[in-house]
Amino acid sequence: MAHLMNKQRNGNFFNQESLKGWAAILLLLLVAALSIYRQSPPDAVLASAPPDQFSSGRALEHLKLIAASPRPVGSAEHDGVRDYLLRELGRLGLEAQTQKATGINARQPDSILAATVQNVVGRIRGTGVGGKAVMLVAHYDSVPHSFGASDDGAAVAALLETARALKTSAPLANDVIFLFTDGEECGLLGAEAFVQEHPWARDVGVVCNFEARGNRGPVYMFESSPGNHRLIQQLGAAAPRPFATSLSSDLYRLLPNDTDFTIFKAANLEGLNFAYFDGATYYHTSLDNLGELDERSLQHHGQYALALARQFGGQDLTSGGGQTDAVYFDVLSAKLVSYSKSWTLPLMILVYVLLLAVVLLGLKKKRLSVRGIALGFLAFLLNIICAVGVVWLVWRLVGGLDREYSRMHESGPYNGHFYFICFVILAGSIISALCLFFSGKLGLYHLLVGALICWAVVMTLSGLFLQGGSYLFIWPLLFMLAALGTVFLSRRKAQAVEPNELLLLSLCAVPGIVLLIPAIQALALGLGIGLIWAVVFPLVLLLGLLLAGLDFLTRKLRWWLPAALCVASLALLITASLSARFDNRHREPDSLFYVLNSDEGKAIWLSFDKQPDAFTSQFFPPGTGKSKVANYVPNMLGSFLNAQAPVAALAAPNAQVVADDVSGGVRRVRLHLASSRQAQIINIYAEPGTSILAASIKGRNVLNESAQQAAGTASEWSLQYYALEPEGLDLTLEVKPSTPLKLKVLDISYGLPALPNFAVQPRPDDIMPTADGVFYQDTTIVSTSYSF
Repeated sequence: MAHLMNKQRNGNFFNQESLKGWAAILLLLLVAALSIYRQSPPDAVLASAPPDQFSSGRALEHLKLIAASPRPVGSAEHDGVRDYLLRELGRLGLEAQTQKATGINARQPDSILAATVQNVVGRIRGTGVGGKAVMLVAHYDSVPHSFGASDDGAAVAALLETARALKTSAPLANDVIFLFTDGEECGLLGAEAFVQEHPWARDVGVVCNFEARGNRGPVYMFESSPGNHRLIQQLGAAAPRPFATSLSSDLYRLLPNDTDFTIFKAANLEGLNFAYFDGATYYHTSLDNLGELDERSLQHHGQYALALARQFGGQDLTSGGGQTDAVYFDVLSAKLVSYSKSWTLPLMILVYVLLLAVVLLGLKKKRLSVRGIALGFLAFLLNIICAVGVVWLVWRLVGGLDREYSRMHESGPYNGHFYFICFVILAGSIISALCLFFSGKLGLYHLLVGALICWAVVMTLSGLFLQGGSYLFIWPLLFMLAALGTVFLSRRKAQAVEPNELLLLSLCAVPGIVLLIPAIQALALGLGIGLIWAVVFPLVLLLGLLLAGLDFLTRKLRWWLPAALCVASLALLITASLSARFDNRHREPDSLFYVLNSDEGKAIWLSFDKQPDAFTSQFFPPGTGKSKVANYVPNMLGSFLNAQAPVAALAAPNAQVVADDVSGGVRRVRLHLASSRQAQIINIYAEPGTSILAASIKGRNVLNESAQQAAGTASEWSLQYYALEPEGLDLTLEVKPSTPLKLKVLDISYGLPALPNFAVQPRPDDIMPTADGVFYQDTTIVSTSYSF
């Protein structure tokens, strides 16, 4: 009879007890919706805004000129933007200048990057004397086929508008330096040149760098310098819409990505790094244009820049930031919370003590058993494994069939957001099914305690290896354990969850929702759909906090809930796969080069693609296969799609010996390198058997034997030099006197060559050059060999 009454109670949707349950579910849904809604940038501001405010409408006028065409280093368009920046800074009344220098990136001793860079720098003088300056940074170059509206034109335009707003306001105590770096896309070379050679670099007290890896979304403060606690506090005090988490800073250290901020950190400058990165499929492509830019992201850039310039402009920056690192996170992008990382261990200990107390209390009150806890832990662990495993398997199957994903593996398909929603629903289906199965056998509280123990394990791992992300587990655990302890303090011994208990557990799950949903969204954007299984992991953990609400839903809806979610996910997956198509707003990327080996008098068309498309098929006849091309391009050691091409009348790059002497058992050869056809890039490769002991460019050492040994590099060595000047480049190499100096020299120019009797048909509107590859796409490469 009791079983029948309980079944009737569970089946009644709208009795008094059920209304409290539905109220709890509504609370969870509203908080989740609010957390998602708040993950958006601030509204754009019209050009008619007061002059002391930042206006994306005014900044957009700059961006229309900056992003009118691609502006790679060494191009006329690049020089035009440089001159525009110099004029605008002068018009605004700043001290403005161009820094022309040689930027060198020798972090990989066997693969040197260098360029003739032209940084644009401006300065607003403060009222103080002898203080440090605030420096705002963005790079003005782009990759060859991208208009660079987001990367990094939006930041450049934002800094110009910030400079205007500062000039119309009361002067600050500290100077504000505006640095528009050159050569970021080819190795952070402008930033390197500024740090090494510009006298203003010694005046910098704090750096704020602005970037983009997409075309929309909120601007995250995703990286900071070490000893950041003071900086984070200042950010929290100044930023009107802060998006920041110490998790992203810790994760970023593990990734191979770099921005100009990498150079400033290496120079021991304090600072913060900002970027928006939703819409990564647009990154470094022709779709990074003004029409695809979300103006709200531009506004967010500027709000940060202006607020932080004013905040740091009134601070004493001479004392440095100290040695303390912070754990920090924003709450609904309204408040930035921060505390010292030294608090992590005490907080974790508090969680362990509270978890033990709750378990002992549950055992004492007969609400828990040791066997039930062990089984609950294993059951929730199985939840995690099943959800992550199924999502990984489904994406392997679906992703293999998705034409967009197969062509855009690195950035993911254009409808990646759609897939993400599909997998969120799929994970919900799996967890709800397992919850229905296990909670009936084990009881909800055993399953919930098992989930919290899993949380404690993950918290421990984060505290040991990813301390910046420890807050994601500490604070939700503290609230849930407090709620569970309160429930166990009651005199009841029943296993079923009462409505008041459900309300309490749901209310105390709110911090987990508020903290984890933004983190999950940021992970999805940062990792991409290819690593969706890694995003599902914290999602399953979050659902572990919501087991009380999930248990209520499954008791009311039974198997209809997981079945409905599964059907919805399947329908969305099918729709996403069928709707994946390329068009003029979602273009298919492809790869193409023209390579001439002047030694052999032969030329090829070369591509990184697996097979030709509607554009490249004019270069690769049916049946074209892959083969090795190292005799054309020495660092491409695999097999690539290639076909014979007409031989163009293109002069080979020139290398002449200026000086050659032997002293101290070392041969020093000074070479003068030039491109007769005025190519923008020149590459030098040491042939196998040639060991480069040291190298220098314009008197600057870029390689020595100790650096090679420290990096564990082999004898192969290369130099890639961008923005090669018409007069050429002097390079000094040191080798052993007993062996000849054998080099392969390539010069690379933007665009494909004009060939007689070969009319190249333009790309269709739904195809564009890819953003990936060893070299920039649609380039002409001429190679030749030298032996000295």
